[in-house]
Amino acid sequence: MKIKRQKTNKRHMAVYLNSFGFREPYQCLVDGNFMAMAMHMGAGLDEILARVLTGPTKPMTTSCIQTELRKLGPDYAAVVDACESLERRRCQHAPAVPAAKCITEIIGEKNQHNYCVATQDTTLRRALAAVPGTPLVYINRSVVILEPPSGSTTDRVKEIELGKTLPQKFEKSVLHKPAAPVPEPPPHKKKPKAPNPLSVKKKKPEPRPPKTPTDAAQNTTHTAESEMKAATKTKRPRLEEEAPALEPETDAVPKDDEGGANHSADEPARKKRKRRKKSKATATASAEAAAAS
Repeated sequence: MKIKRQKTNKRHMAVYLNSFGFREPYQCLVDGNFMAMAMHMGAGLDEILARVLTGPTKPMTTSCIQTELRKLGPDYAAVVDACESLERRRCQHAPAVPAAKCITEIIGEKNQHNYCVATQDTTLRRALAAVPGTPLVYINRSVVILEPPSGSTTDRVKEIELGKTLPQKFEKSVLHKPAAPVPEPPPHKKKPKAPNPLSVKKKKPEPRPPKTPTDAAQNTTHTAESEMKAATKTKRPRLEEEAPALEPETDAVPKDDEGGANHSADEPARKKRKRRKKSKATATASAEAAAAS
């Protein structure tokens, strides 16, 4: 068998495997015409069927097929012997019927037992092509051929693939189940927002109450007291002797230009006392003026 034809047969059988549940070994019903042609070719039936169906097979026959072969005469005695060596499929025909009718009734409308059919009868192959999922095998000029899937088989495959995308029964029960009511959240109350500070007018300052004579006297007294405190603060006298370096001690006492004692060290103290007296006099005068008013 050519490699191209073998790949084609494998692709056709994959349709039956994936969509219709065919399993190895494949059960194949063989009629008398196909058996006679195979013996004429000199090839084993198991070998040619396994090669064309791309897997191990189990050839089968019926009592109606064997009866039909016996009626053909002694020329088909070898074919009858070969059929009797095959596994017999039980049929319920008490008087034997033609092989085509027997195979058609076994296949039925759905081929629920997943049978393959090997026959040379064109009318039978045309009738079985209407049954989806039925592989058909025949011999043409010593070449065993597997027919491609028929139109009914292709349509059935599309329906199966579409059914896989739809929800199943248990999924429908879940989908149509009423959902539990969801409690509504409490209404959200909006809080008042603060006004825009740029659009709000500034508050006017409150007017100060007019000053009374008593307040003026208190302010004056407070001012006098603060001046007195400032005047009484002692400051470190800034002596001129701190700046220059120390000179060596001498026994002579320096004299001023007029010949008197040196009073340069007492000048800051005298100035300080004068300022203190002056500030006291000023504070006393201001206090008397405030009391008089």
